[in-house]
Amino acid sequence: MKRAVKEQWLRDLRSGDFKQGRSALRRADAYCCLGVLGDQLVRQGLAAWETCTMVNSGEPFVVLSTTDGFNDAILGDDAKETLGWPTSVYQDQLTALNDGTPTDASSSFPEIADWIDVYIPVDED
Repeated sequence: MKRAVKEQWLRDLRSGDFKQGRSALRRADAYCCLGVLGDQLVRQGLAAWETCTMVNSGEPFVVLSTTDGFNDAILGDDAKETLGWPTSVYQDQLTALNDGTPTDASSSFPEIADWIDVYIPVDED
């Protein structure tokens, strides 16, 4: 992962500026840990948050719009490439940390940041 991207992501997760949500990159004003990462692209003008409506229920939901389309639960390939994302294995693990599993409770953003700091490598500059 690009060093600057990782450092900003850790700052964002530890800042208290993002409300933690589950099961989607972003839902209203709540983000999963991957949504916080995707928000870096939005702040850089490389993506946008767009509100859509679920066809069956009419409920609004938010998607991350990038050059390879819309994503609501994972980061798309172009987003991962821009961010220097190393592998989808991390995405699965981070989803489990953020959302919890049937056997494990979810982790807070600061706890997830600590995990990222240890386990997700940075590219050599």
